[in-house]
Amino acid sequence: MNKEKVKKIFDIVISVIVFGMLGAWLVDFYNYYQGNEPALCIKEEVYEYEDGKTKSCTGVGYKVYIYERSSIEGMEFGPFWLEERK
Repeated sequence: MNKEKVKKIFDIVISVIVFGMLGAWLVDFYNYYQGNEPALCIKEEVYEYEDGKTKSCTGVGYKVYIYERSSIEGMEFGPFWLEERK
């Protein structure tokens, strides 16, 4: 294989990865905007507190927190370094 073919294959693979990540982000952002839970979670966690619980969904480059507590209600969508509100 020559360098041009290898570069073209590399470009295609990178494009598929980028568009896949963008698609996952858009699907879950749309769900967040509609008030629904995320559909594409890589890692899900539930944190229990005295006044309720918080669900965490880690996606491809983003996090979604769903607060079901008496002190905090609602949802948050943000980058993967987003931390839970306490």
